[in-house]
Amino acid sequence: MEKYQWEVTQEQMEVLKKLGIDNYPILDDKIRHSTGIKTKDFQVIQLGLSVSEEFFSQEIGNLPSLEILDINSNKLKSVPESIGNLLNLQELYFGYCKLESLPESIGNLKSLKLLDANGSRLTSLPESIGELKSLETLTLSNNRLTSLPESIGELKSLKNLNLSSNQLACENI
Repeated sequence: MEKYQWEVTQEQMEVLKKLGIDNYPILDDKIRHSTGIKTKDFQVIQLGLSVSEEFFSQEIGNLPSLEILDINSNKLKSVPESIGNLLNLQELYFGYCKLESLPESIGNLKSLKLLDANGSRLTSLPESIGELKSLETLTLSNNRLTSLPESIGELKSLKNLNLSSNQLACENI
């Protein structure tokens, strides 16, 4: 495996707020421990093709300052309930993952304005989705949805809804 070299000072790492690692394997907590990154202070994380399921499930709920989480194009099959701890999260990107469902705790994300799960394998949505009162954009195209929860009608701030290329029948919308 190729070694990755960090060209920043310890002081820079301690105040890191944004992390983008696309197309590189994440070395789980080795990055955090070997560099001094204070993950709890992250505001933006972009981990396209990089995150392991173990790292995601163990660390995701411990990022209270996180505002944007982009894990598009990963092989994640599930989202831990601890994602509901991200009370400052405004944008969440799960596009092209292998997710079949979202946890009920997703409804705790009261600051969430954008949820993009385009091209995943979602077969259903939790009833708690209706609790996302700030949600403006919901992109669920190219999934396997056959119905929507009634609570989706509670999304009063919703401006953009994309449900194209699902298995929805008119009576289930």
